[in-house]
Amino acid sequence: MYGRRNTFNLSLYGLFLIYFKCSSLAGVKSIGHDTTVTNGGNATLLCHLTETEENLTHIVWQKHTRGNPERHTFFIIHRDGKTEHQSYLQDKVKFVGDIKEKNGSIRLLGMSLLDDGIYTCIFNTFPSGQILTNINVTVHDPPELVVIIPDDPTEAEEYHCLVDCNPTPTSYIWIKVNGSTPHSEGNKLFIPKSSSDLNGVYICTASNEYGRVSGVLYVDNTGSTDICWGLLGLISSCAILGFTVVLFYTVSRAQEK
Repeated sequence: MYGRRNTFNLSLYGLFLIYFKCSSLAGVKSIGHDTTVTNGGNATLLCHLTETEENLTHIVWQKHTRGNPERHTFFIIHRDGKTEHQSYLQDKVKFVGDIKEKNGSIRLLGMSLLDDGIYTCIFNTFPSGQILTNINVTVHDPPELVVIIPDDPTEAEEYHCLVDCNPTPTSYIWIKVNGSTPHSEGNKLFIPKSSSDLNGVYICTASNEYGRVSGVLYVDNTGSTDICWGLLGLISSCAILGFTVVLFYTVSRAQEK
């Protein structure tokens, strides 16, 4: 009989704790906002706890990103306002909130594509426990590098313009230098191997809302190709042309003397 009564009392106590916690959390809000930032820029992650009078013991920031998909803690804000963080983030994360106002906002400096991901703001309160919110951080990157590759190393008739950026390019423009508009579809250029009249220099320009970049492809009269990255092909051609002009000028001057 005593055992049953004790079990009954424990059950009531458990129900009371559940009710108390649910009542305490009712109406409590952890407010955070998704944000976007350009590669190399700064991102402010807003996180604010409202509608509660409970004691805030500390705030924890966690993340899982493109650079590190495992969720881990990277920043802690203590009740006295002091902070601690991973050593590699010493100059990259700043506390810009107010612990007294239950504001755990932070600023991340020098964001890169590897920082793109989900950030979690966790308020640790007493007696209710953890109250958290997730913030999606998107890092945008303008196109910076173009690589043009053939679909087949020896019998190429199709070439792909590949670009490293975020978001993906919204436009691809192919042109043939001193020639007609080539047959293309998106990032693909079609050059039948048997068509020697299609030989020449082709330029692929890829762009998104943050910028654009061009890559150069040279197809010779045998169908083989040389692939250049970015503007390297054009720069090299200009450099060779300039060197040739200077050499010709020097030889001409020497012959005149």
